[in-house]
Amino acid sequence: MEQLFKLNQDNLQPLLFLASIFAIFLLIIVFKTYFISSSPSIYLVDYSCLKLPNYWRAPFSSFIEHSRIVHSLDQESLDFMSKVLVSSGQSQRAHLPPALHYIPPRSTHEEAIQETQTVLFPVFEDLLSKTRLTPREIDIIIVNCSGFCPSPSLSAIIVNQYSMREDVKSFSVSGSGCSANHGVCPESGHGTPSLLDVGGPA
Repeated sequence: MEQLFKLNQDNLQPLLFLASIFAIFLLIIVFKTYFISSSPSIYLVDYSCLKLPNYWRAPFSSFIEHSRIVHSLDQESLDFMSKVLVSSGQSQRAHLPPALHYIPPRSTHEEAIQETQTVLFPVFEDLLSKTRLTPREIDIIIVNCSGFCPSPSLSAIIVNQYSMREDVKSFSVSGSGCSANHGVCPESGHGTPSLLDVGGPA
């Protein structure tokens, strides 16, 4: 019996050695994946949303009437537009910039710049107040706008308005919709560091 037990122990030794090697190899993989390849954490500290004035409101009836006058749409097109509005998730309290309330709309560069300043400046100032930061403490600014891409850029307008540092990293994203926010901020997944990792390794 003792000889049989000793024989089994001798047979298990190679298996225990292989199991130990495998466990060490697995720990190395876990360490490399978690501690070396992991991205730095990025946190949302605070945010700000602009509450637009009531005179910017564009109820469905006003929008449909303006579309009929400006674009000379027939009744079939207007009915289709009404169905799209109802099913789009927009409410009767949706807003449009003042330039689009005119007949015909005032689609000029000056009106777009005025809208930009009306929207961006109060939001930026509110965010500074919430985070107790000064403009010169900011390292990076990213502005995303789907349809307006002026020169100087939207981010440059903010940098100049608030006398931010000359070395601030400034990025303007245009024409890519809201999804561009996700593409610009995090890592691309191909070894490119995040734009928000401006402080370097901790």
